[in-house]
Amino acid sequence: MDRGGFERLALMAFVSSLVLWAGGAKAEDCSLKIEGMPPSVRLDYDPFVPATAPARMQFRVSNPGAQACQADLALVDTSRQAMTRFDVGTTGLDIELRPMTGVARSVVPAVFTTRVGAGETTEVLFDVAILDDAVVPAGQYSERLMLELRQPGSGVAYEQAPVVLDLMSLPRAQMNLSGSRGDFGSGASVSVVDFGKAETGKERQLFVQTRANNPARLTFKSANDGKLKVLGEGTATLDYSVRFDGSVLDLKQMAVRDIDPPRTYAGQAFELLLTLGKVEGAQAGNYNDELTIEISTL
Repeated sequence: MDRGGFERLALMAFVSSLVLWAGGAKAEDCSLKIEGMPPSVRLDYDPFVPATAPARMQFRVSNPGAQACQADLALVDTSRQAMTRFDVGTTGLDIELRPMTGVARSVVPAVFTTRVGAGETTEVLFDVAILDDAVVPAGQYSERLMLELRQPGSGVAYEQAPVVLDLMSLPRAQMNLSGSRGDFGSGASVSVVDFGKAETGKERQLFVQTRANNPARLTFKSANDGKLKVLGEGTATLDYSVRFDGSVLDLKQMAVRDIDPPRTYAGQAFELLLTLGKVEGAQAGNYNDELTIEISTL
């Protein structure tokens, strides 16, 4: 081999080693940073209001390098299993992570991807949405996860940030009287009990339908201290009694009953039995009373 051929061979080897060295540096230097991760992502959940609005998980991904970089993002549990759907504590709620801005779904299941220009910062936004509702007992529930940045196609994280999901199940209680308008609700409703022609011992039956995600309290208050009062002129009254779930209520004052319905949407129904007292010899006329029933959580 002449000298010219040797020189060309040596030059080619030098260029190849330069290319290999430069490629290694590029992979090593191309890394992103997670910034601005909030201490926790909070969801306020009302079990009796459908379609709870999603919470927002917002943070930044910055690129301190001199070239554009792409990375995979994954939210993982303690076993480092990437996931987009998960439970929070023991709530039984199905939660989903939905990419909104700054990221896109990857071809790899449960993994997202982002690209940030050289020296730039990208705002990343996920919706944290509740898919399936449940009657969650009142209280706070937490789930601790980890957000990972990975080189594209790699399962190894080079940047991590803790993610805490706090779900606050608000204390809620609802009731409805059978025969009133509508179903369960938080507003007032009216049910009219008509005894018709007054007769001693005449009865009318209602049911107080209740549901709550916490122990609750029912209060009963009579406008006339537990008596039916004649309408118009006069002060005549008729006695009547009220039994709630088999127990007579003292309506001379506010009556209180504590309940603990099952944590279901059906809840529990309690019998409310109204019975007329003695009516013989009473003044003719129309009599009424206003019995107010309210429910609240304890």
